[in-house]
Order: sequence, then C-alpha cells, then structure tokens
Amino acid sequence: SGAKGSSPEGQIKTQADIEALQTEIKEAERDYAEEKKKYKQLISNQENKVKDLSLQLERLNLELKQKDQESRVNALKINELKRQLRLNATKPAQDQILVKGTKTIAKDPRIMMNV
Repeated sequence: SGAKGSSPEGQIKTQADIEALQTEIKEAERDYAEEKKKYKQLISNQENKVKDLSLQLERLNLELKQKDQESRVNALKINELKRQLRLNATKPAQDQILVKGTKTIAKDPRIMMNV
C-alpha cells in the first residue's frame, strides 16, 4: 500500500490506451482547427458587414447634409418671396397712373386693372 510501483485506478495501462488517447487528441485538435476556421470566417463576414454599413452611413450622412443645405436655401427663398409679396402688395398702387378715370395703366405692363 502506497508503494510507487502500484497503479491507481484510471491510470493508463496499455499501448492501446495510449493510442486511443492520441486519436482523441488528434480529433480534438482537428475539431478545434475547424471551429477556429469557422469563427475566423464569421468574424471576417461581420467585419465586412461593418465596413459596408459604415460606408452606407457616411453616404447617408452626406446626403443628409446636402438635403439640410437644400432645405435651408429653400427656406431662405421662401422668406425672400414672402418679403417680395409684402412689398409688392403695396407697390402696385404707387405705380399706377390714371388715364381719363376709366382705365388704370401701370408702369409694369403686367399689371392692368379697371377702375
């Protein structure tokens, strides 16, 4: 009892046991290599998706800036047109010339009114 030469339960006893363990190790290494390859491919695919989405985001941000700029320009144009409408609402009366009390002829030929 307790001697170095005695073999405890579960210790490898034969050459067949050694070969079986070596086969298991090789299979485990092969499985590990396959899993590693599979996950590397998944990571690569995800990195490609991230790059594509990043480029799409940049493009959309650029489009957003352009649309925002167009919107600002259009808002300025609308404000200018409103200002011109307010000015022109009072201006035609000042530009009109009465002729014989029947017709109004404006300095601007587009404005013709009957009095």
